[in-house]
Amino acid sequence: AEKIAANNATTKVSNLKYFNEAVALAVINTGTAAQKAVALETYQDALGISDALLALIKGENAGADVVARHLDGFTTTEPSELVEKITTILAGIGNEPSKDQTNPSYIGGGNGGGVGGVTIPNEYASQTTTPDYTTTFSDVPGSHWANAPVEYLANIGVVAGKGNGKFDPDGIVTREEFVKMIVAAFKYTNAGEGIDFADVPSSHWAYSYIKIAYENNIVKGLSDTAFGVGSPITRQDMAVIISRVVADKQITLSGTAESFADGGKIADYAKAAVAELAGAGVLNGYTDGTFKPEGSLTRAEAAKVIYALVNR
Repeated sequence: AEKIAANNATTKVSNLKYFNEAVALAVINTGTAAQKAVALETYQDALGISDALLALIKGENAGADVVARHLDGFTTTEPSELVEKITTILAGIGNEPSKDQTNPSYIGGGNGGGVGGVTIPNEYASQTTTPDYTTTFSDVPGSHWANAPVEYLANIGVVAGKGNGKFDPDGIVTREEFVKMIVAAFKYTNAGEGIDFADVPSSHWAYSYIKIAYENNIVKGLSDTAFGVGSPITRQDMAVIISRVVADKQITLSGTAESFADGGKIADYAKAAVAELAGAGVLNGYTDGTFKPEGSLTRAEAAKVIYALVNR
């Protein structure tokens, strides 16, 4: 009604136009990822989405579902702003590295572990309802140890596949990819002035995610001038970042600190974080009793550790 009145719509055609626009924007602003994906196609004309843009949205490298997940937290009253946002999303997806940006890392070994004594605050416990969007990755079947974490996080828009129905569970996670998943999973927002890393220009696809995480004191750079974009994140650095999230979000952990056969190789700055998270069952070592603190993390491992904290 407000749309119709604001635009002085006096004909049946104009009334319908603004009605459809209002409905479409309401879905984009408040709907689930699945509903947003449907709205992008159903209300193409009302939203001012051209045939060319819709083709890109539905393209092999993106897909309406992927674009819709990237709209999480975005609201607008103008279709033109939505079109601009979608264009930016598509550009970001096209510029993301081959290792998908949505995956951080599970600290544990191949078979993972239980959640242990983790107490989830209400804002995360509310996510335990089953989303109405179903994702199935052919390379993460039901028999895969990370199936539940991967499917769950995909359903709530925290991770996405790499196209062709693949998730690439064994792919290595970079520092910026991990940061994006943390920001998305724990709903971090802007909190300060910004960042000044030489390897993270404002044009970089991960700039906003790194900026948000840095402003919230969740991550630091490898130095004062370099964040370490493109570098695989180490298991011990992951533990430190996860520990900061636990403290910041006041997630209560309980359990007995655990040690590993290669505990002497864990850097001093990460020892406490690794011991606490391992004791709480948030992360595990490998079957040989090692932690491999300087080892790289996989996409499946990434999903596992985040899942342990956002779902019980």
